[in-house]
Amino acid sequence: MMTPASRRSALCSAVALALCLCAGTATAVAQPATTTPPSSKAKQGDDPLFRYQWHLRNQGQPVFGDGRPVAGVDLDVDILHALGIRGAGVNVAVIDDGLEIAHPDLVDNIVANGSRNFLTGSNDPTPPASEIDSDHGTAVAGIIAERGWNGIGGRGVAPEAKLAGFNAIAETDGSKQYVDIRYAWGDGPEGRAMEVFNNSWAVRRACIPTPKSTNNSRSKD
Repeated sequence: MMTPASRRSALCSAVALALCLCAGTATAVAQPATTTPPSSKAKQGDDPLFRYQWHLRNQGQPVFGDGRPVAGVDLDVDILHALGIRGAGVNVAVIDDGLEIAHPDLVDNIVANGSRNFLTGSNDPTPPASEIDSDHGTAVAGIIAERGWNGIGGRGVAPEAKLAGFNAIAETDGSKQYVDIRYAWGDGPEGRAMEVFNNSWAVRRACIPTPKSTNNSRSKD
């Protein structure tokens, strides 16, 4: 029997690999072309974009991109899903440019009042509609925990995990961004409620992780 810690470890590994494999294709998967509620005729289990998610099930099928992936090169995550390991009970922090918490394929997996908008001080980190380039965090959240088998969009690696967004990367002031990242990593109450921390971003200059924050994150394992 897998323990809660081993389940988190398995899902963390799958999420990390999926994010690496899907670089450049995540937005197409995480954001359906329409936000119209699904038709009443949609069948349970019919996630219309799942067939493009080669990182979950790769049969060499056509996907978004210039070529076809090599059949069989995927996460084998369906094995975990069949065992009932789908992320239930695990809170995942997406520390990025924002997170559209009302997205129809994410809303059921959002931690209520668990996110943080550092620009407004609210619990809604949804980027303004005018910022068309601020959808990275939402795409990443989709790879992690899009709700599965609901007739909308695609399916996450951990489709029953809970999500919270922290738009620390939306801050342009370096010193404030540093404080915001620490908050998301566990200095703030919302961050302390998280068990997995996703940071799919980079910096142009070398930086040294703060011991307190990184230790707080590691202690969640």
